[in-house]
Amino acid sequence: MVPYKGIPIYFNVLNEVIKPINLDKYNRDILRRQDVDPDKFDVTGSQFDKIFLNEETNKIVLKEFMEKAYKSDDNKPAKTIFFLSSKRHANKLKEIWNKLFPNLSEQAQVIVSDMPHSNQAIERFKKQTNPRIVFSVAMLDTGVDIPEICNLVMIKPVFSYIQFWQML
Repeated sequence: MVPYKGIPIYFNVLNEVIKPINLDKYNRDILRRQDVDPDKFDVTGSQFDKIFLNEETNKIVLKEFMEKAYKSDDNKPAKTIFFLSSKRHANKLKEIWNKLFPNLSEQAQVIVSDMPHSNQAIERFKKQTNPRIVFSVAMLDTGVDIPEICNLVMIKPVFSYIQFWQML
């Protein structure tokens, strides 16, 4: 293990606890239009990305990643894992990645549990240079050792100290 350097990207909506009392009039109205009572509103982890991780936020995260990521000699991002909370979010990030960085679309892959041959995809990621970026949901969080990883991007709440260190 080598010392790591964390580079947080802050968004007010991602850093605040979402409670009914913190919702402004605009967001309360949005909830009402979706037949949700804003006074009883509570966000669970599985609902988080459905509500708050919109396309613009995802674009900002990916652009910030490209600006600050460790890169290889060819100026491409070094081996990277994006830790995400849902398959929907993983697929959406890959879609946005392809639009923002079409020259690197072949370098990125979604690895989730219900994809065909997911274990072979993990082995390929471990041993080959391509893909170099993986959007993952719970497949690479623990029990996977890939020494070449240089970038970890956590776009999901991690409440367990033990899980955080296993991911790291």
